[in-house]
Amino acid sequence: MPAMKFDAIEPNLKRARNTNGSVSEREGDEDRLSDLPDCVLIHLLEFLTTKDAVRTTLLSKRWKDLWKRVPSLRLRSTDPEFRHMTLFKKFVNKVLSFRDGSAPLHSLDFCYNGLIPPTLLIRVVKYAESHRIEQLRLNIDSGGIELPPCLFSIQTITWLDLSVPSGEALGLLPKFLNMTALMSLRLRRFAFSAGDGELVDPFSGCIKLKTLVIEHYVVKVPHILCISNVTLTNLTIHSSPFHSKEAYEIVLSTPSLRSFAYRGVISQKISSKSNLSFLEEVNIDVPKSLLSSRLHSPFILISWLQLLANVRSLTVSSCTLEILSKIPDLVNTESPCLDNLKSLIVKVQKFRRPVKLHKAELQLSSPRIDGAVDFLIRNSLFPEVTIVDY
Repeated sequence: MPAMKFDAIEPNLKRARNTNGSVSEREGDEDRLSDLPDCVLIHLLEFLTTKDAVRTTLLSKRWKDLWKRVPSLRLRSTDPEFRHMTLFKKFVNKVLSFRDGSAPLHSLDFCYNGLIPPTLLIRVVKYAESHRIEQLRLNIDSGGIELPPCLFSIQTITWLDLSVPSGEALGLLPKFLNMTALMSLRLRRFAFSAGDGELVDPFSGCIKLKTLVIEHYVVKVPHILCISNVTLTNLTIHSSPFHSKEAYEIVLSTPSLRSFAYRGVISQKISSKSNLSFLEEVNIDVPKSLLSSRLHSPFILISWLQLLANVRSLTVSSCTLEILSKIPDLVNTESPCLDNLKSLIVKVQKFRRPVKLHKAELQLSSPRIDGAVDFLIRNSLFPEVTIVDY
């Protein structure tokens, strides 16, 4: 394999040299590190970015080809040394060209900040596909990006993290994901759309999916997102005011769900085709920065709590309780039957350390919040109430 010259980082590599040639050749030095077996050194290189792993070629001849067999790639344009995207593009192309093609590749972390050439993105994805990648993160900050279709047909991926630019030009997810090995999926700034009036139901083909995180998304016509998956146990949804202007509904068909977390504006309906009998933990967080949003609906929040009534541990922020307390006659409003509730955790910006209190001892900063807490635990038998600062 021909020698490789990395123009993007060459100046820094030269500065790494000492006057006697290589680090390991200095008089009186004992290079015990280089005496370690290849497998140990390659494992150590996994803790570095790919750029820094390549730099080790200047240490001595012993290190010349080790980086080529590292089973992970961390390619990040945000490194200050890549002052221009041209330098980063050259670096990525050379890494993919000179890396040992027979060496396994388990994970790839690719971050690009700028207008990415489609050919570069396609090459990165196809390289991951040809090496039967298991863990893949793509963080693309480039407007109008279209992810290569082949990305969603890689059958070896077990962990996938996709993030595309903010604003109105969100990434568009395929109508159906047929990724049979996928166990963990995080989607950030995506649009869900089925077209032709069909329901959006992209996850039912992921037959091993356990964890799903959806952040800052929109649901296009017909404004109904179905999350159907029999193996899903952990679901996290983050919304934002910008992406919540149009009403939509989330329909759950997740009989194995154990953990549900929601952060953002409480304005969208959530329903379920199953009774969520395995549900253990629920976390509903309205950030303080979103408290003034006019999109919040306390009655929708109550409908969520009725849907999640089997929960054993419920965590709510004080701002979430503020939303609930806006119901004019909360005292006489029917409470959700949280019969299985054993723990209520209230997050407030008040205490320095967690404080465990019983219902009779509970004293929060606002009588309205006190009333909302009482509303939540009204039908529960002696739940433990914990107030935590955050």
